[in-house]
Amino acid sequence: MLYNCALNPLGALLDVPYGVLAESESTRHIMGHIVQEVFAVMTSAGYETHFQTPEAFLDVFYSTLVPDTAQHRSSTLQDIKAGKRTEIDALNGAVLELAKKHGINAPYNSFAYNLVKFLEGRNL
Repeated sequence: MLYNCALNPLGALLDVPYGVLAESESTRHIMGHIVQEVFAVMTSAGYETHFQTPEAFLDVFYSTLVPDTAQHRSSTLQDIKAGKRTEIDALNGAVLELAKKHGINAPYNSFAYNLVKFLEGRNL
């Protein structure tokens, strides 16, 4: 969830591979906030990861995970281009449902979710 919620919507919205997202301070800022929100929601809902903090995940995210998938294009983008429903409801949408249930504000996830839903709706 941490990886996919950060990369999939932005990769789809900006139509760029994952490595390009990691190169820009602007998109790193957005992804960092998405990860912080997912982490807060996840821990409030009682889910665990072996990462103790969002920062610990982001260190591995930028040093290992994104470089290994730098040329990958978002499956969300592929679905939008194919005129199909995306997995955004199961990603950032699920985060938003849990955020609401636990009284957590998740504006970055909401922004990414709603923009993808806009694009998705135009194609269906």
